[in-house]
Amino acid sequence: MRAKSTGTVVLALACTLVASQGANNAGPVKRTIAIVNATDPGPYSTEAIRSYVEKNLNIPITFYQMQPLKTGSEKGCFDALQKVKANHDVFLVGLVATTNLDRHQAVAASLGMALVNVPALKSDNIKVWQNRITQQVMRSIAFLAGLKPSKDPFCVTRDYSSLDDLDAMGMNYFPPMQESFEEAAKKFGFEPIRVMDDDVKLAPPAPPAPPAPPTEKP
Repeated sequence: MRAKSTGTVVLALACTLVASQGANNAGPVKRTIAIVNATDPGPYSTEAIRSYVEKNLNIPITFYQMQPLKTGSEKGCFDALQKVKANHDVFLVGLVATTNLDRHQAVAASLGMALVNVPALKSDNIKVWQNRITQQVMRSIAFLAGLKPSKDPFCVTRDYSSLDDLDAMGMNYFPPMQESFEEAAKKFGFEPIRVMDDDVKLAPPAPPAPPAPPTEKP
């Protein structure tokens, strides 16, 4: 279920950021992706969502909790979130509550922003609900970076037709989607937050210890 991109919006609603985490405040400001919760906090863990995305994309992900939006329209949500998008936020993914429960996600590539419709993903199983939100954040970032849906049945960016179908897919990008995202991330100016395993230069193995001298019998 792919979301259609909305046009440019101009009117913004006032809102207040009340918390943030995951940002590196030391030294020059690095380019980041912001996840902004603009709805009532749910039973799921937003920090688990943020840390999963950061770990798997290897780029800085910040999280902000703002006052829940009073608008239920996608345009109203984009308007409000555009107001809080910082200059160093290359992309912003808003967790929102819109009135259209058939729409799980909306992407506005021209704004560098996407919406995840949290109520439309609801499950009585909190872990499933959290996974669905995480999947939509991962999908949003891929589409904002200009990637197309994968045909791999387990890749999180593939097209789907129902929540059951969403639950059956994976949580991450699959090759060659992962490589495509890494290339796109470089073009957008993201800096990796850690050295990937295949880039680590391993020290040569230590030489084996010499054999112990034979024990003399008395």
